[in-house]
Order: sequence, then C-alpha cells, then structure tokens
Amino acid sequence: MAKRNGSFFEKWAQIKDKRLLAGTIVLIILLSFAAGMAGGLLALHFPAAQSEDAAANPNFPTDTDDLGFSDAVEADDEDAGDSSSAFRIYDRAAHCTVGISAPFTKKTGGLFKKKTQTTASGTGFFISDTGYIATSYHVIEQNILQNAGNITVTTCTGKVCRAEVRGTDPAKDLAVLKIDGSVMPVAFGSSDALQVGDPIMVVGNALSFLSYTCTTGVVSFRNRTVISPTGRRMLMFQTDAAINEGNSGGPVFNEKGEVVGIAAMKYADASAEGLGFFLPIDEVLDNLNQLMQTGKVERAGLGVEIGETPSEDPQGIPVTALSDGSAAGSAGIKAGDVITEIDGAGVKSVSSLLYRLRGKHIGDTVQVTVSSGGSLAVYEVTLKALEETEDSGTVV
Repeated sequence: MAKRNGSFFEKWAQIKDKRLLAGTIVLIILLSFAAGMAGGLLALHFPAAQSEDAAANPNFPTDTDDLGFSDAVEADDEDAGDSSSAFRIYDRAAHCTVGISAPFTKKTGGLFKKKTQTTASGTGFFISDTGYIATSYHVIEQNILQNAGNITVTTCTGKVCRAEVRGTDPAKDLAVLKIDGSVMPVAFGSSDALQVGDPIMVVGNALSFLSYTCTTGVVSFRNRTVISPTGRRMLMFQTDAAINEGNSGGPVFNEKGEVVGIAAMKYADASAEGLGFFLPIDEVLDNLNQLMQTGKVERAGLGVEIGETPSEDPQGIPVTALSDGSAAGSAGIKAGDVITEIDGAGVKSVSSLLYRLRGKHIGDTVQVTVSSGGSLAVYEVTLKALEETEDSGTVV
C-alpha cells in the first residue's frame, strides 16, 4: 500500500510540475502579448514628435525645392492618369496637400468663466502653382470672426508657412488661403462623371495629429441635400470613406488621381457607420476661381426663400418668401407659389432645385414653371446677385 501511495504521490508531483511549467509558458505568452498591445496603444495615442527634417518621414524623398517638395512626383500627364498605382496617386496627392492650423480664443462656461487659447486644425490643397490653397470655411471660421490671424500651413515635408486669407464663401463652406512660393497644384477631374460605386481616395489631417492619412471608399450617393457645418443647405456626395475631424477641407481623388471633391463632414452617431460627405468639385470650382481672383463670390439666383421641405415632394418646392428686389419677384412669382420646373426639367426636391441652378451666372435667364392657385404659369426670370443670409431658410 505504502508503495502504491508513494507511486501516486510521485506521479501527482510530476503532473504538478508539468502543469506549473505549462502555466509558466502561458503566463509568459500573455505578458508578451500585453506588452505588445500596450506598446501599440502608446504608439497610437502618443505619436512620436515630428522632425522638421524631411528624412523623418520615410514615405517621401528628401530632395526638395523651396517649399520642400520632391522632384520625384513632378507633373506628368501620363503618370498622373495611371490608375494602376494607388501609392503613386497618394504620393502626388500628399505633395499637393497641407495641414492647416488656425488659432483662436475659446470661452469656457461655468461659474468662473475663462478664456483659453486653442487651435482649429484642418486640411487644404494647392489649387494653383502660385500658392493658392482651398479649404473649408468652418476650419478657419472662429479665427476669422476673432480676427486672430497667424494661420499656418504645413507641407508633407514639415515646412511651416504663414498663410493669409484670400477670400471666404460661407454659403458653400469654402475658403481660399495664399502662401508665397512655387508649389505643385492638384489636377481637377469632374464630379459629374462620378457614379455610385466609383472608388475614391481621401487624404487629410485626420484627428488633427494623424497627418496625411489616406482612406478609401466609394461614392455611396450623388447630390444628397445636407446641412453643412456652417448651417447652410447644400448639395454633397455621400461616401463610406472615413472622413474624420481634421479632414475638413481636404481633397477627394478619383482613381486617376484627380480632385473631384472637398471633404466636408461626417454623420456621427453610434448607430451609423461609413456616412461621410464631400462637396462635389463641379459645384464649387467657379466659386474657388472667384475667390482667387476677387476674394469674394457673386452668386446668381432667383431670390426666393424655401423653408423646411421633405426630401422629395411630387408637387414641387414651395416659395415661403422673396428677397427685396428679387429676380423671381420682378418676374411675377409670389410667396405661396410652388416651383415645379426649371427650364423644363422637373423640380421635386431641394437637391434638384439647387442642381438646376448650379453654374448659372448673374444675367442668365431661366424659365421657371410654378403652380399658383391650382394653375400653372411659366415665368422668364433674369437671375440677380444673391445677398448673404443667416436666416434658417435657404435663399436660392
């Protein structure tokens, strides 16, 4: 019996030794995994300080011109249209893109109110070789309202330049900045040529510190009416490409490396994913040109105010009010009339109304069909300049 008991205890001790060894191995694996995860989290939340030396970023060459751009991605029509290399598109895109910092004073509430200095961050891109930059107005809005100045842009190689505000267009959430120097501008494509499902690439200053982040996706919907960050009703394209805080004002590229939009906003909700929006470039290109040339935008329109309407109304768009001296009022259109057609094309939503008037200029004539008192009437309306408005309705 004693022998059998001794054999049992010897075997039990061996089993315990094996279990202890196995447990030690598992513990070592778990500790190694935890250390790796901790290092990864630290790397994510506390990125290494960016060096001013271009060599700190291995994605970009070190030979640069006066603003730090490499000769490796000089404009080449054949290569620029080559859709076989996503990195080549990104490489060129990054050299045309800048991070934007706009300081302003933030007031905090509570019993002891105080002012703190903070900075709004966004993205922009070169639209001419003479240093003009397009971005979103809401990126620099507080800086402009406070006349704070000191707006800076940072190139992909870490070069920091002081920028001046050339002009703004809050109605389209646009702003144009200017820096000194010779730069590489983007090539423009056509947003009208985009179809649902077409691939796009967004490059920007995600979350303000993940600079030159590239995200990809597809066009999810065309010409969706949304309320912009400046509180205006606007036409935008929807995408599932990630558009985060800090991406605002950045370029959206098609598969040829051409800019087809400007990153604007995302729908942030716990129950929604992949709902980003960008301004179609064909909607705003004329505005950008006006801002470069004159610093302001003259917008042509009917001068009618439309209130809250469903996304689509088979009856048309009701006119809730008219601006003083409006083009529509001068032609005979009244408040209460319902716009059903523009130049013979049906108007059943705000999106379609805005689209029909897109690209029109002051002095252009359009035929407007309205339903009034149960009968239809057609008016020839000569478009006039629209005044900026901060009303809850939208003047078109």
